[in-house]
Parts: sequence; C-alpha cells; structure tokens
Amino acid sequence: LVVGVLGIFFAFARAIPSSEISYCEMKPPKPNASSVQQLPSPVLAPVDRSAVKLIIATAKKLEDSLAGRGISSWEKLSTVRGCERWIRFEGCKFNSMGRMFIPHSRDSVLSFALSAAGRKSDPLIECESIVDLDPSPLAASVPGARRLTAARTRTVTHAPLPGVRAREAIGIRGAWVDVNGRGLVVSVPDSGEVGQGRVRAQVALGVAVVPVEGGCLVTVVQCVNPGPGAPRLFLGRFAARRCLSPLWVAEAMEKTRLSLPAPAPLETAEAAASISSELVARILDGYRRVGSDISGEGWELHGVRSGCTQYLQREGSMMNSKGVGAVQQLRDKIVDFVTSEQGRRLTDDMFASERVVEQLPRADVQRALVGAEVQRVQIVHTITKSPVPGVAPRDAVTCQVVYLEPALRNRAVVLMVPWEHPQAPITSGRVRSIVSGVAVVTPVGDARTPACELTAIQRVDPGGVVPHWAVNTFAPKRCLLPLLVQQEMSKLDRRRPH
Repeated sequence: LVVGVLGIFFAFARAIPSSEISYCEMKPPKPNASSVQQLPSPVLAPVDRSAVKLIIATAKKLEDSLAGRGISSWEKLSTVRGCERWIRFEGCKFNSMGRMFIPHSRDSVLSFALSAAGRKSDPLIECESIVDLDPSPLAASVPGARRLTAARTRTVTHAPLPGVRAREAIGIRGAWVDVNGRGLVVSVPDSGEVGQGRVRAQVALGVAVVPVEGGCLVTVVQCVNPGPGAPRLFLGRFAARRCLSPLWVAEAMEKTRLSLPAPAPLETAEAAASISSELVARILDGYRRVGSDISGEGWELHGVRSGCTQYLQREGSMMNSKGVGAVQQLRDKIVDFVTSEQGRRLTDDMFASERVVEQLPRADVQRALVGAEVQRVQIVHTITKSPVPGVAPRDAVTCQVVYLEPALRNRAVVLMVPWEHPQAPITSGRVRSIVSGVAVVTPVGDARTPACELTAIQRVDPGGVVPHWAVNTFAPKRCLLPLLVQQEMSKLDRRRPH
C-alpha cells in the first residue's frame, strides 16, 4: 500500500513500457556528456528583398490602423463577445479588422498565435504548411527587433459555399517584437503554384499584440482578394467572420490552456512594486545552483530509456532525479507546454489540478538575476490525486520563475522553489509536500529543424510519514520528463491537419 501511494508525490512520474528500456551495458559516459545528438545546421533560404519591402509597407499600414488613421473609411459592425469589428470593401477585395482585449501576456499570445494550436483556432483554415526562412534581410529593415522569425506559408481554406472552390494563399510571414515592446506578425502574398482544383487568394495580414494593464490588446487587420468565382454575398459574410480572429485566438487559448491564466504585470507597474526579500534570496540561491545541477557534478548515471538519460543524486535521506533528453520542438513551445496545465496533465497520471495563486512583479528578481531576462514570476498551487481510496492527496506551493539566458546559447529556464501563500493554506484533507526543481531548455537545432536539449531536475519531499527509502525507489521515474514531453508534444503535432 505504501509503495502504491508514492506515485502521487512525483509531479512528472509515469510508467514506461519495459520494451522501451535499454540500460547502459558499456562504460558509462562522463556525467556532463550530452545525450542530445547535435543536429546539422541546414542553410535556410533568405527572405526575398521584394518581400521585405512589402512586409515593411504592410507594417506601416498596420501602424496607421493602430493609431486610428483612416478609421472613418471603415464600416463599424456590432461587437461580438468583446471583439470590435470593422470592414471595408475595395472592388473585389475586402479588408477586415478585429480588436479585442486578451488576458494573457504578450509572449504567450505571440507563441500561441504562431503555434499549430493557434493556427487551428481559425475555423476557416483546412490546413497549412510552413517553411522557415533566414530572417537576416528583414532584420536590417526593423532595427531593434527581438525574437525575429520568418517563414513561407501555404494556407488552404475550406470551400465556403457549395459549388465554390476552396482557396489557397501563399505568403511570406515575419514576426518580431519591436522597440516599443509590441509583438508584430506581418504576412504578404508570394508567388507559387496552387493545388489542383483550388483558386489562388491574395492575403495581406497584420497582427499587433500590445501589452496593456492586465493583458494585451490584440488587433488583426486583413486584406483579402479571394480570386475569381467568389459571389458578393460570400465576400460580405467572409469579411465579417474574418474580423473575429482575435476572438478565436482568445477562446482557443482558454480552451487548450497552453498559456498561463494571467499575464505578468507591466514593467511600469512593477517598478513601484516589490516582493519579499526572503523570496528573492531563495530564488537567487536556486538560480546559482542551476549551473552545478546541469553540469553533472555529483550525479550518478542510472540508465537510458528511449534516449532519455537518467541521473540520481543522494542529498541527505532523499534521492534527487535528473533527466536529459532531446525534444524536437522550438524552445518557446517547450516552455509553454511544460508550464501549462495541459502539459502537466499529459505527462503525469497523478496530476489533479493547478492554479496560479498570484502573479508577482519581476523588477526585484530581474535585479537579482544578473545576465538573465526574467519573463514571469508567479506563485503556483499544485494538487495531485490519491491513487487509492483512504490515502490523502498531496499538494505543493512553489514560486515559478521563467527566464532566458542569451549568453548561454539563448536557453530558457523554468525554476521552481518552495514557498507558502495565504491563498493556498494547508488543509486537513491534504498533506503538504516540499517541491523544488528546474527545467533547462537549450536550443541545439535551428528554425527549420527545431530541437532542444531538455534537462529536468526534481527534488521532492512528500511529507507525512512515508519512509524515505520507499520514496527513493521511485526517483528514477521522475527522470523521464524529457521523454514524456517529446512523446506528448509529438502526439499533439500529429493531430493537426497537414
């Protein structure tokens, strides 16, 4: 019974079929040896300079829309569930604009909008393919831009009406964060052959994600020429629906929970706020420990399961766990997944629920973590299920800090330190656990062949009267988070249309 109880204590423990187990039989590698095979770096085709000019021109038009210039020429439609709508016709073309407040951070909205789940939020899209491009030519035209990416997209929409052929649009897309802190996504038409039986559509798109107090104001402006054979009735209905793009993103984010329930506060608001010096000290201690944790010093190689290398480390009477493995995904997508409720639920059978108790200001933590770019600081309350009747479930309260380290291969770090909060008190129906750990996501691929090395370290004291020796027998299972993340994210990708 005691052994069966232990599954609830480990946030990422999960059984792996024995057929996938292959322990090392040769001489163990050095503790700091990477388990990720370095992928080749293919040469990406650069963005065409004519496309760069169109992207910059479209970005300027988007700026005019944000400033309200020329809004009098648009027809205002009714607001739908908080989404403001405008349309404007120009011959056979139509323009649509939607604007809505979304209670998520800028980076969460941008990451989601560019992800597979974000694109699937558009009910008019049947499938989409993306080929990454070298954004260097675009970088010269947007000085001061951060997180700049470029891609060539091919988008197929559903047939809008019986007897009307499906549309296909080919475009060049650029995305970046400008010097004002706004997230921008701009797409312009490109040449190319469309699929048989489809009609070429010309689409120009501009998306602005502007941080405001409590979230972001998302504006989507689209100019669409649907091509021949589109009846006027179809144009009117289609234009009105295109205005709802911000609403579709907001509803999909809430449904899939791939981002946090609330955004980090604005920097201006954080400047006047502060958090406990004791908490800052605890975060700083965890930050300083990351380097020695991932270096391999003091860790004993335990084995390898499906490419995930397992390490164990004894600390007093407890056994710490570390897993290192490859995840074929972009860095930001991995961070979004491992910090989301969906990711926790998919990688842990014992996971019950999780909530963000409080978003904390970043200013004090940013000053303490020299060389890091702090993305968010929050208090998280996690509850795990009881595997058998009559056994109390466990819960844990942690301070979760997400930050980037540009000088260290631009890696992302998710740091967890134990904490207490008045809005998550100890209750009689649960036993409080002490949980700490870190997940380090280091890019090793490129935009075309995304891959990262995920190092996950967990320290768990389940509390109660469970013998430590029994808890330690389950420590190897906690090493498998990189493998589980790779498996579950791959399943999500296979479900999207191609």
